[in-house]
Amino acid sequence: MGGKRRRQREARATPPWVDRSAIRAIYKKAKRLSKSTGEQYVVDHIVPLDGKLVCGLHVPWNLRVVHWLENARKGWHTWPDMPFEQMELWI
Repeated sequence: MGGKRRRQREARATPPWVDRSAIRAIYKKAKRLSKSTGEQYVVDHIVPLDGKLVCGLHVPWNLRVVHWLENARKGWHTWPDMPFEQMELWI
């Protein structure tokens, strides 16, 4: 997804009361990890911002740092502990 569209989506999903410094710290952690390991790490939304079944928020507790490959394999339509019944909708 293009950077501008991604930023717009994140802006819409960011509540006004969120601690933006906590979000910045997570992105800094991904950057530090990428630099120290030589592997690309990214910030992943645990519950996708634009899922078909549910939409998450751009808040610290919905963010995690993961290797880019893990994020690419996950896709935008699943999340950890997703109920099996919902996973069947994607098959």
